[in-house]
Amino acid sequence: MGAPFPEGVQVDGKVEGGIGYSNEGGLLGQLSLRNASVKSPHSVSAEFASAQVRFNNDRISFGPADVQLENGQSAEIEGEYALDNSHAGLRITSRQLTIAEVQTSAERVISAPPIPLLEKLRQGTLKGWIAFEKKEDQAGVWTGEYELQNAVMDVPGLAAPVRFSTSSVEMKDGGIQMNRVRAHVGTVKLEGDYRFDPSAGRPHRVRITIPELQLAELELLMLPTLRRHEGFLARTFRLRKEALPKWLLEREVDGSIQVNSLLNGDAPIGEFRAHLVWDGPTILLSNVDCRLDTMRATGKMSVNLALAAPAYRLTGNVENLDYHNGQLDIDGDLETSGTAQDLLLNIRSKGTFEGRGIELGPETQVREIAGSYSVAASGGIPRLLLSNVLLSQGLDTFTGQGSSQPDGHIILELTSGRKQVRLSGMLFPMHPEPQAR
Repeated sequence: MGAPFPEGVQVDGKVEGGIGYSNEGGLLGQLSLRNASVKSPHSVSAEFASAQVRFNNDRISFGPADVQLENGQSAEIEGEYALDNSHAGLRITSRQLTIAEVQTSAERVISAPPIPLLEKLRQGTLKGWIAFEKKEDQAGVWTGEYELQNAVMDVPGLAAPVRFSTSSVEMKDGGIQMNRVRAHVGTVKLEGDYRFDPSAGRPHRVRITIPELQLAELELLMLPTLRRHEGFLARTFRLRKEALPKWLLEREVDGSIQVNSLLNGDAPIGEFRAHLVWDGPTILLSNVDCRLDTMRATGKMSVNLALAAPAYRLTGNVENLDYHNGQLDIDGDLETSGTAQDLLLNIRSKGTFEGRGIELGPETQVREIAGSYSVAASGGIPRLLLSNVLLSQGLDTFTGQGSSQPDGHIILELTSGRKQVRLSGMLFPMHPEPQAR
């Protein structure tokens, strides 16, 4: 009769009631099913003590009925469909049901497309309701409101799956809203929200808050995105450009990121905030704001993922950066590429700086200093060059230039009238090695 039940589904049980047929009203009547079961070829059986089946104008409605599943889980199921295929509906409600069972429960009752979001999860449980409705020749739509627990999702580009502890989910109008998300990826814990809006220019929108994040752990998790393996011929001869993976080309994300404590090893970087736009092989972080005590860094950063190794570009400024018992202000651009130690070896930067109260060494006190800088790799070692230096020391004001040395020192060549001085000190503070016991 064209009813949209999957092939092989069998319904057994006791039936009471009656149905009739008329040319004007079609099928009319009601049946009571008792001690019934539903079986399909590739899933466990479902049983219910009683359920009502109503026939009205060639529409058949079922339930609601409390269904006991073979694996001990339970759900309330109700549905409706028209014999001419003009309408079909299903609703599943449960206090706790595994995601796999939600999918198979839907398959038992009605032919429908995979359930959004749930089809991407490998495990987990659901508490709440989901519903499916199809009208005429329009595509069927899933809706629902439920709590998600202990779910696992593989996200292309991440080295570890996203493991959701809890999240509230709402599906409507073809979109998905996930609120109060608590999850972790590898060792990184996160909270936030996610929204999927198919009508938006960038359909995926996120708000992520991370309590603590190590830069090394972030790079490790992002390695499948940052570094893709090329074939031998592509690496050696560059005969052709490697095709980007489909998931990367289709990625369209807009959102905000907050890291309460960003760290580089034992060194705190600060509280980090930024606006994220990810369009295919391009990531843009704008409105970057990083703070630690009185230090504040602002600017923007872009990442180009079109090549085998990522290329970074930063533009911004830093105020009140602690440096040699004083403070530095820096305004400039920075470019680099690669991962791990290559980021330092490939660094290129230029800009201006101002400093106050800096102690380059025990006998090298700098009251004020300003100038221009540039950084580039030389002989595999990044080298800092200073130009247009204006330095105040005591009552004297000097001008000149400076450069870093391979041994980690910085040397300033300065003049004040006929007076010439040469100042030196460690570019970065030395940390004493721990003493062996």
